[in-house]
Amino acid sequence: MAFRGISLTSPSLLYHTTRILLHRPLLTTYGKQDDMNDSQNSHHLRQCLEAANSTLMIFSFFTRSFGDGHVITSQAYTVYIAASVFLLQVQATKDFACQAMENLRYCVDALERIKKTSLGMSRFSVDSVLPLLFTDYLP
Repeated sequence: MAFRGISLTSPSLLYHTTRILLHRPLLTTYGKQDDMNDSQNSHHLRQCLEAANSTLMIFSFFTRSFGDGHVITSQAYTVYIAASVFLLQVQATKDFACQAMENLRYCVDALERIKKTSLGMSRFSVDSVLPLLFTDYLP
C-alpha cells in the first residue's frame, strides 16, 4: 500500500511543478512586455497559484502519511518551486498577514524538516538562501 502512495505522489507533484514552471516566467516578465493584457496575466497567476496550492496539499498529505524521512529530492524541489510562487505573491501584495505568507512559511519549515531527515538534503542550507529571498520583504 505504501509503495502505491509514494509512486503516485511524485508524478502528481511534478505535474504541478511543470505548470508553475510554464506559467511563472510569464508572470515575472509582466510589465516588461506591452503585448500581454490583464486577462492573460490573471490566467498565468491563477495557474501558478492553483498548482502551488495543489503541491502543498499533496505534499502535506504525503508527509502526514509517510513522514518526512520518505521525501525524495524531487519532492523537495516541488515544495521549493511552490515557495517561489508564494514569494512572488507576497512581494506583489506586500501583505505579510496573508495566506500566501503562511504558505511560504510552511514551505520553508517543510524544507528545514526535510533537511534534517533526508540524507540528500543535508547539505542544503535554507538559512543561506532565505536572506537572499526575503531581503526587504519580511517585517
